[in-house]
Amino acid sequence: MGKLCTFLFGVSLTWKTLKYAYWQLRWQLNKRKGEKALKERNERYRGREEELFGPVDKELEIIACTIEGLRKGMHEGHFTCVQVIKVYARRCYIIGRDLELSGDELYEQAIEEAVKADKEISEARANGTLDQLPPFHGIPISIKEHINVKGTLATAGCSYYADRMCTMDAPFVQMLKEAGAIILVKGNLPQVLLSFHSENRIWGTAKNPFNRLRSCGGSSGGEAGLVAARCIPFGIGSDLGGSIRIPCEFSGTFGFKATSQRVSTLGFNGVLAFNEVQSQSGGCIRSTLGPITNCIDDLITGMRVLLHPQANRYDPFAPPMPFKEGAFVKAQRPFRVGYCESFDTLPASASARRAVRLAKESLERQGFTMVKFDLTAEQIAQYRDVMTGLVGNITGKHIMNALNSNHEKFIGQYNAQMSLLSYPLYVTGLVRLILRLTGNARIVNNIRSLKKLSEQQITDLKHLQTKLYLEMKEKWDELGIDALITPNHPIPAFLDSGVNKVGMLRDYQFIWSILHYPAGVMPMTLSNQEGDLTYPADGFEDMWTSNIRKDLASAGNMPVGVQVIARKWEDEVALGVMKAIENGLENREVIRPAIGEEVAQ
Repeated sequence: MGKLCTFLFGVSLTWKTLKYAYWQLRWQLNKRKGEKALKERNERYRGREEELFGPVDKELEIIACTIEGLRKGMHEGHFTCVQVIKVYARRCYIIGRDLELSGDELYEQAIEEAVKADKEISEARANGTLDQLPPFHGIPISIKEHINVKGTLATAGCSYYADRMCTMDAPFVQMLKEAGAIILVKGNLPQVLLSFHSENRIWGTAKNPFNRLRSCGGSSGGEAGLVAARCIPFGIGSDLGGSIRIPCEFSGTFGFKATSQRVSTLGFNGVLAFNEVQSQSGGCIRSTLGPITNCIDDLITGMRVLLHPQANRYDPFAPPMPFKEGAFVKAQRPFRVGYCESFDTLPASASARRAVRLAKESLERQGFTMVKFDLTAEQIAQYRDVMTGLVGNITGKHIMNALNSNHEKFIGQYNAQMSLLSYPLYVTGLVRLILRLTGNARIVNNIRSLKKLSEQQITDLKHLQTKLYLEMKEKWDELGIDALITPNHPIPAFLDSGVNKVGMLRDYQFIWSILHYPAGVMPMTLSNQEGDLTYPADGFEDMWTSNIRKDLASAGNMPVGVQVIARKWEDEVALGVMKAIENGLENREVIRPAIGEEVAQ
């Protein structure tokens, strides 16, 4: 009997060793696949730089233009579409690669399309029909890396997907192309798209154009960085829990998370073939998309195109609900708007509070009535429970299984989150006990739903989500508000090295994701005034407080924005309020990174 037990133990050990060795071998092959994809991209245009990206005399003038300015310049013959494309392609090639902001590139194809666009402009000028050219005619744009663009890679930051080539365009990409847009590059993102920091093993770590030691945010970090660095005038990102809003805050750009379901999201290539938490046919927390730009007018132009009057002809899940011009115009006239400078659960820094005050004062000067808005700590905790519990258990666990079955390791920033979902409850319970005993009860409360949940517990969270929908509607009705201004993030962009320390400060974003409310972000100020780099007593004095103080101490001259929220389906109201804020600002602060001017010399 003893010999049999020894034999069976040996067989089991040998099998596990072989299985482990095979997994590691496949993992090494996947890493090489990712390295190959990067090498092929980097060598694709080598030796052809002068032909494709030759210097253009009017580069600084071109990159200072809005979309309307680019259209006017091309229509009046001040510069050509080919010149515009070459300017932005060169900046993507030099700055975008240096800051690791881009994924796949389409420079040669873009220049061919620009040649056609110039011919169309010449014909329209001769025929007197320039005003009939579509709104994005000849405008270079970028698309987030995981989205279907025919002939490009969509890896979702995963090495095992490093050869996943898109064979068709996403429906909304078709809309943008029909509007005349020319796709130049795809923007970098985090592995599996579940982070506020854009890092993966294929395209690298997106670096902030304001300070390359700081994060671009995530998951649309590459997009926001490309726009901020004037590598592109317009980008498309996606947002589940803040993935457009955080990168735009960190990079000093304008961004908009459209109402979930109002815009097409077919053509997202994530890690899972079917993602129940955000599925088109009934997901509880839906990812959505939106534009990223350097000015409010370009943001509005982008939303007009994305809210296509025949969207259902492209995507059967998208409603034919075009942009409501009347609602947009009306929202720029005085009405009741809520405002909140800080949540008690995660107090905002001095610069974040100042950003809200600047927006509030801008509206007040125009006659808007500003109404104070707040949520209790327990209310915020309920929203947090829904977000972490549902995304973690419905998406997170399946992503863990997908990566394991495809022989890929998570990058380091996910280790803590995935451990809470995979370890036995007695282990995670011990971790929570230690945190609580060491004065970190706030952190425990933030992760109390980030654990394995039963089917009944998941159902209960879905029911709670419905209850929160109704409670928020009632609250807005009682206050008589149709829009709300809040901080977008409690501190400016965190250090790359701080992602595991201050990369989960999400209280200001996930509420509106759970409710599917539209939300925009706009830059308001820089962290350059007295007190901006110190964090006051917050009532917790825990590990997060300490980490925030350390990170904030070196966050000088970084952009700080506000979030503008409207009720579900009322995207135009949020955009109208953003436009009103912009119109009412006095002595508008210049928020633009210094990087890149040397490229134009």
